[in-house]
Amino acid sequence: MLLASFQTKTIGLSNFRNYDKNENTSFNSGNRASNTIISPLSLYSVLAITQQGAGGNTENEVTQVLHAQPTETRVGFRDLINNIKGTHNDTEIEFSNKLFIANGFDILPEFKNMTVEDFKSDIESVDFSQPEAAARTINNWVSQSTHQRIQQLVQKGGSKTQ
Repeated sequence: MLLASFQTKTIGLSNFRNYDKNENTSFNSGNRASNTIISPLSLYSVLAITQQGAGGNTENEVTQVLHAQPTETRVGFRDLINNIKGTHNDTEIEFSNKLFIANGFDILPEFKNMTVEDFKSDIESVDFSQPEAAARTINNWVSQSTHQRIQQLVQKGGSKTQ
């Protein structure tokens, strides 16, 4: 199974936390004092990368949702990320993406190159049969990518680490 963890961090606000409706832990268990938001850009990036790797019905459905063909989405997203990255006035804006895939899952070189070049994302193989180690790998990346503002995105050993 493929797990994609996408994290957008803007001005210190985390855009999502672990969401597991089966365990009623969605969005910090209802803690309304938190600063958790869902970023439309993060959702769009998940769909855009999915569109690039999809085929058949899945590609058609994602294309319909995004209202853009895969090439338009890829080029548009590449330009958007290039405009977002960097410093604007006195505000630093960062955008981080990473795909965590199961060990042994083959990635086509064209998809990997496109993901790195156009989406500024990396791909890392993880052994999901070792859920605690997989969660630690993902959480370490999230912590580093958010300057330690988010230290745990997925639960160690939780059923949603796959």
